[in-house]
Amino acid sequence: FRGADAVENFLDWCDELDIEIITLYVLSTENLDRKDAELDYLYELILHRLEKLL
Repeated sequence: FRGADAVENFLDWCDELDIEIITLYVLSTENLDRKDAELDYLYELILHRLEKLL
């Protein structure tokens, strides 16, 4: 969860500086080689955190 927390802090910082457009790469190529069940969990985690931010 530390990575998700870091992204949230980064987005807060962008908001404070009025940065309106950003691009985030949240999965490394190594993560994409994980088993389907592990990727499903990561996708759900990412989706949950994004929904929380919106």
